[in-house]
Amino acid sequence: MKRLFFSITVALLLLSLYGESKAQQPITTFEYVYDNAGNRVVRRIIYLKSTTINDKKESEDTDNSDVSKKDGGFDKMGDIELSLYPNPTSDKVIVDIKGFNNSNGKIYVYDMKGNILFNQPLNSGSSIDFSSLPQGIYIVKILYENELKEWKIIRE
Repeated sequence: MKRLFFSITVALLLLSLYGESKAQQPITTFEYVYDNAGNRVVRRIIYLKSTTINDKKESEDTDNSDVSKKDGGFDKMGDIELSLYPNPTSDKVIVDIKGFNNSNGKIYVYDMKGNILFNQPLNSGSSIDFSSLPQGIYIVKILYENELKEWKIIRE
């Protein structure tokens, strides 16, 4: 009988310790913000900490930090910031550049099979003409100062 009582007591003690350690771990969730073109512009990491108040478990926000993939819709690439819009498009995609110093840069457009369709130099007022291409998904790669970024563009 003493062994049974001892075993039950140890089991309850271990379960209560496991429950407390699990309650102390933060719960992480993500929240995403999209622009009108469907591009993700902000990722927020929300840390929730579980606490016990009057034997009731509640979740409270302990941190709402913004981790921006794009600051204001711009992708960082070296010392410049790029934004390609609108996406999806029916004719032209505008390449908006902040901090451009007229260095050598190149824009490449590929189809989904990996075939290069055309390329053009990267300028501060660049735009990419998709009007002659059929509807579909295209890959735009921009090479600037030995850094390469790519975007998927939908042609409607």
